[in-house]
Amino acid sequence: EQLEHAYKQAKGRMKKQQAKHGGKALHELEQMASQCERKLEEKKDELRSCQETYTATDQAFNDRYKFWRKKCKQMGKQAALDFNHRLSKKGHGGQLHFDHESERLSLSVTRNSQDANSAATDDARNLSGGERSFTTLAFELSMWEFC
Repeated sequence: EQLEHAYKQAKGRMKKQQAKHGGKALHELEQMASQCERKLEEKKDELRSCQETYTATDQAFNDRYKFWRKKCKQMGKQAALDFNHRLSKKGHGGQLHFDHESERLSLSVTRNSQDANSAATDDARNLSGGERSFTTLAFELSMWEFC
């Protein structure tokens, strides 16, 4: 009788505990906990994979951007040299000024670069018709390689 009474008390406590935890038995709760832990580990692995992909993509983007900036500067220098070389065939001199940050391009031309009194101009309207045409052609040909 005592044994039966202890059994009923234990069974009553077990039912109270099951009711407290949603009517689930201990082994069911253990299974649910292990499933949740497995899902948590899977999600952590997915997150780690996404973070690695993001890091690799970000690094690749930064490397490509650095390469692109370096290439822009090199091509700008080449275009400026080409512009000056084409103008020097007529005895003039010129410079191209690339400002990659503000995306601006300006040019200056010195007529008859051999003359010490010659003045440079930043405005093509100050050039004569033939000088303006030649300067425009030299500019377009030097930029042809740039594009």
